Amino acid sequence: MQPEIQHSYEEIAKLPAQVTALSEQLAVRIGLQADLVKMIRLCTDVHKKVSDMTPDQILEVAQAQRVLLAIVNSAHEVGLKAPLERIATSVLEPTTTIHSEGKDAVFELELLQYIKFRGLHARLGEPDVVVETAPYGNYFVACKTINSLNNIKGQLRSDYGQVEKYGQARALRQAMTSMLASADFSVEPERILRSSGDADSLIDAPLDLIL
Repeated sequence: MQPEIQHSYEEIAKLPAQVTALSEQLAVRIGLQADLVKMIRLCTDVHKKVSDMTPDQILEVAQAQRVLLAIVNSAHEVGLKAPLERIATSVLEPTTTIHSEGKDAVFELELLQYIKFRGLHARLGEPDVVVETAPYGNYFVACKTINSLNNIKGQLRSDYGQVEKYGQARALRQAMTSMLASADFSVEPERILRSSGDADSLIDAPLDLIL
């Protein structure tokens, strides 16, 4: 997966069948009311519907494409079933402020493909992505989405808990559109980290925000 992606609506229309086939192959059940099903329906035959869509609907198509493409581009990854199950059973609406394991999983799959695009060897694995840096050993990455200012501390605790047992590790956070829509947004890493209570050692941990 390249950082900048351009697809025709005809190409986007092929993604639903590919995701459905992959889900069946991995025995991952997608609920009828799941957000993933809504995205599949939205992109099905989109090349025939796009001329009648509003700008907001076209934006929804772009957001759905991102999710479906992350899945399709990871089709040959060992260990895909677990993140796909989280995507299939979680809230994927970009503007929701509740924590979503599904959005975390999409972030994991995208980051994995970006790392591979840069020529590095990487795979899905605990905590989320493992970058193989022979002869120096493995580098471990935990991926979390931040959907609101209210869940920053919880996510910091969670990803620190994931990476603290590994030697070379990094926790990456992705700021979602629900946060970017807020005016006058700023982050003071040390203040946030100190307020994490029992995780005082987090003060020395880097705060990486990917927009």
